[in-house]
Amino acid sequence: IAPDAVSDFVARWTPEAEKIGATFFEVTTAMAFDHLVRAGADVALIEVGLGGRLDSTNVVAPEVATVTSIGLDHMELLGD
Repeated sequence: IAPDAVSDFVARWTPEAEKIGATFFEVTTAMAFDHLVRAGADVALIEVGLGGRLDSTNVVAPEVATVTSIGLDHMELLGD
């Protein structure tokens, strides 16, 4: 994403993001989705964040989904 596009997105959406308490991951996910739409992407490979029902990537209705090996890098948040 071009630096100007990032700046424009941040300027436009920061007040709303702060108002609703959006996380950095949620805002950057929204920015990525906005970019994909504006770029006219036909296909996108979307990786989940931490997963679960509150993951901001849950707004996607996938045509295909897959599960790969699961890392242990978020155990402090998700438990073992």
